[in-house]
Parts: sequence; C-alpha cells; structure tokens
Amino acid sequence: MNYKQLIIVIILLTWLPAQACHTP
Repeated sequence: MNYKQLIIVIILLTWLPAQACHTP
C-alpha cells in the first residue's frame, strides 16, 4: 500500500462517517 492509497483510506474513514451523520 503506497501513501496515496493510505491517504484515500483515511479520507474515506473520516469523510464517509461525517456524510452519514449529516444524512436524514
């Protein structure tokens, strides 16, 4: 796993839960 994939994983783990909390 390179750093680009690691960054993508971190973004998904931090952004997706936030989006899920904002959905009604």
